[in-house]
Amino acid sequence: MIPFDLNLKRTSGPVHASRAGWISGGNPESWLQEVLSWNVDQPGLMFLVVPDGDGEAQGVLVVFPPGSTPHGPMRALPYGCLVGRLYLPVDAVIRPAVSEAELASALDHPTQILHPSLGLIAFESRQIQRIHQLLALPPVRAIEWDQARRGPSSAPRLSRVVADETRQATTVEEVLQEGREEIGTHSLDDLPPEPAESPASVAEDAAHTARSGFLKALEWISGKGSSSSRSQSWIDGVNKWSKAQLSALNAARRREIERLLHLLEKDPDRGLGFAVPVHGEPGRGVAEPSGELSPHETDFNLGRLGGGRPVETWDSGPNLRQQLVEAYHRAATRALTEGRFRRAAYILAELLGDYSGAAAALERGCHYREAAILYRDHLGNNVRAARCLEDGGLLLEAIPLYEQEQMFLRAGDLYQTLEQPDPARKSYRSAVDLHLEKGDVLAAADLIEDRIEAPDEALELLATAWPRSPQAQACLDRRFQLLGQLGRHREARQLVHDLPRDAVELKLAVLLCGSLATVSDDYPDQGVRERARDSTRVVAGDWLEKTLNDPSSRDSVESLVRSVVSLVPSDRLLSRDGTRYLARLWEKPSPTPLPVRKQKTGTSSEPLLLGEFQLLEGEPVRWLAAQAAGDAYYAVGATAGGRAMLVRASWDGLIQPLGWTSAMESEKPPLLAAPRFGNHPVVVVPRWGRRLGMTRFPYTDSFKETPEAGSPSWLPPRMDAVCYNENDVIWALSRGEDLDRRLSAHTASGELISSRAVDLSQAAVPPAYRDDLEWEDLPMGLVARQGYVFLAAGFQVIQFFHRDQVRPIGLPDIARGMTLSGPFTRLRLAVLHDEGGTVLWPSSIGNKNFQRPFGDKLARPRAAFIRDGSLVAVNRSEGRLYDTNGRAVTFRAAFEGPGSEPVQVLPGLHLHQFAIITTDGRVRIYRIPA
Repeated sequence: MIPFDLNLKRTSGPVHASRAGWISGGNPESWLQEVLSWNVDQPGLMFLVVPDGDGEAQGVLVVFPPGSTPHGPMRALPYGCLVGRLYLPVDAVIRPAVSEAELASALDHPTQILHPSLGLIAFESRQIQRIHQLLALPPVRAIEWDQARRGPSSAPRLSRVVADETRQATTVEEVLQEGREEIGTHSLDDLPPEPAESPASVAEDAAHTARSGFLKALEWISGKGSSSSRSQSWIDGVNKWSKAQLSALNAARRREIERLLHLLEKDPDRGLGFAVPVHGEPGRGVAEPSGELSPHETDFNLGRLGGGRPVETWDSGPNLRQQLVEAYHRAATRALTEGRFRRAAYILAELLGDYSGAAAALERGCHYREAAILYRDHLGNNVRAARCLEDGGLLLEAIPLYEQEQMFLRAGDLYQTLEQPDPARKSYRSAVDLHLEKGDVLAAADLIEDRIEAPDEALELLATAWPRSPQAQACLDRRFQLLGQLGRHREARQLVHDLPRDAVELKLAVLLCGSLATVSDDYPDQGVRERARDSTRVVAGDWLEKTLNDPSSRDSVESLVRSVVSLVPSDRLLSRDGTRYLARLWEKPSPTPLPVRKQKTGTSSEPLLLGEFQLLEGEPVRWLAAQAAGDAYYAVGATAGGRAMLVRASWDGLIQPLGWTSAMESEKPPLLAAPRFGNHPVVVVPRWGRRLGMTRFPYTDSFKETPEAGSPSWLPPRMDAVCYNENDVIWALSRGEDLDRRLSAHTASGELISSRAVDLSQAAVPPAYRDDLEWEDLPMGLVARQGYVFLAAGFQVIQFFHRDQVRPIGLPDIARGMTLSGPFTRLRLAVLHDEGGTVLWPSSIGNKNFQRPFGDKLARPRAAFIRDGSLVAVNRSEGRLYDTNGRAVTFRAAFEGPGSEPVQVLPGLHLHQFAIITTDGRVRIYRIPA
């Protein structure tokens, strides 16, 4: 009979009944925790512990009792059983196919496991354990444990290094001979050849593989070579020989990579044992050069990430390198699916250099300490590191990281969990001080009342917010709520009596009537409710009389009337009277129609300046980036002291600042992405240096929503661009090694939607620019809309759309920025150059696109499409307005520039409105004549 090997092949779904479960890891405690969650007869379970080469457990196969299957969620991977004694995954079949009789005759042990990566493991009957055996104490060792023993002596301390002066100097001939003897001495037989590869080619490449002698020769020659003409000719000969050896080395390495790719396709687990990193691995010194791939461990090891060993870089070319990257990503996805999280972390960290993905894999596999070290030491993400340590029960290690990131509330809660009240109170006090620094009196008072349990102090703090704080109404409402909870109704009645005297302005009267109307509805004491109704009527009536003929106070008057009507919601007549009152108040006689005047030809459509204001008073801020978002806009900058500063602003001039203690370490504009709707995070990522911690905008009477802002921990490291699309999906472009980039999509809560590699090495760059183009410093523009994503890089825009299709669009000059037309308008893209820009109408039909230039002689412009479809481009001294209807760019008007460097042009709330923000914080709002 001809012998043949049996292999496992994975299927698309389960093909066997579940008879056992595989639990990875060597910790019996985790095995028992998993088993205890199953609803099965536990004494009937059988445990098959699988050891590694050192005798340590790699995992356990738990065989279910006959006729029973666990109910509910199960972490273990389900295994089936063939011929009563061979266990294999339920979604795997044996290839080539064999009959049960043949399979039974081939199995020579009572029980065997066929594992996808560990292979075939056999068990004798005595090796099968029950659950009580896992709980049994180890046998008592017959040693005298209470007597000390002398430990091993340490090696003597190294004090100096002395050269061996008796050794003769090395000659050139000796060095070259040493190199000849070592070249090609290692076999390539460990790595299987490709199907089309002949043994002769393998031997030929191996014969030319350079080893350490070759490097020693080159180093000796570079240090000892003479500059004389006689020795120069000799060195020229050696240089020719060295180039030939390098050529042979590179050829051997290319063949090794091709063979590795073939093995990764046919047998991924074995191929990973020969895998070579594709990222620039840090190290100390250069390893001995080799033309062959040697086997190595595939388990994740933090010790290999520190760069403390010599490394050897293989330059396999962009094509082979890209194939390796894709193969490694497939292997990592497979390992994650199978629950082999350490294997996935090894692939991501050591082969691909993706420390973020590796840390996430370790976190999923409950390897919390190693994940935390990756987050903290390699990614600088203390928040994720602290959360990993907290999930792993390492609370004392998590607390300092939370405190370092000024997350004092979380640190205090952990101290409370550890039953340490004094440190907890200190952390809560630090959290209160941090809220007060941000002007968030409401959050500080809630902490004092809830965590510190000092309601009197909370009431005093809430009282300080009325009437001038941005949270005046919210703090007044919370003050009444707290008085009601404490049963201090007399104090509440006195407060209702005293408050009307503070309504000295219409704005304060509106806020007060709103709060008193709320008190009249839900305060627990009847007397307080009645007094609140009376005070509301008095204040509202007084101010309604004062504003009777003031059209500018229309919104405030409507708010006062709504407050009065809400006092008795069941009174329909009161609601009707309020509506009639407002209708008569603003009723105007019909104007006399004016004669229609025909507009003169050549009438100027120059934008009109409606007004201007300063973003932030006080400490000087250099503003670096801005973006419109819904009915507000955001601007980010750096203070004179280097601190990062973000403001949220409304179009009527209301400003809400938010700052960080972290320094903005670069003058380059940080990445800014703001959502259109909801409380999704405002993404602010500095280009260099440390990321910004997440902090929340406080609630105010003018800004009801409280989104977080900062650098979300789930975004990839080393980002080049980030943006929201119209559905508030976040797209991020992150940097790999060389010109490799990765484009990923995330939900606003941080869940990964998709990820793909982006290769910029083939970018269409004219030859005259290739040597001068600095890719590391080149701005990368990223915008997304209607299922398309556009990336501006160098002399091209790359368009990504459905089914992973990609289309490059060439540009006449380097892209320095990019802006996209707004929602519900025709898709248009404006790319900015050093002078002027280019408008594109990208289309996926027929692979066509249209381009038109704009901004001739307009240096370094900023531009935006406004809501009516017009394009506004502006620099320090000049602004221009263009129509972009049809597939043309038509000049409409020019206007005077802002006089200082513009940061951004923003589309306004209204159809023909826009704003210009400058680096000194001036906001100028314009309207285009219709």
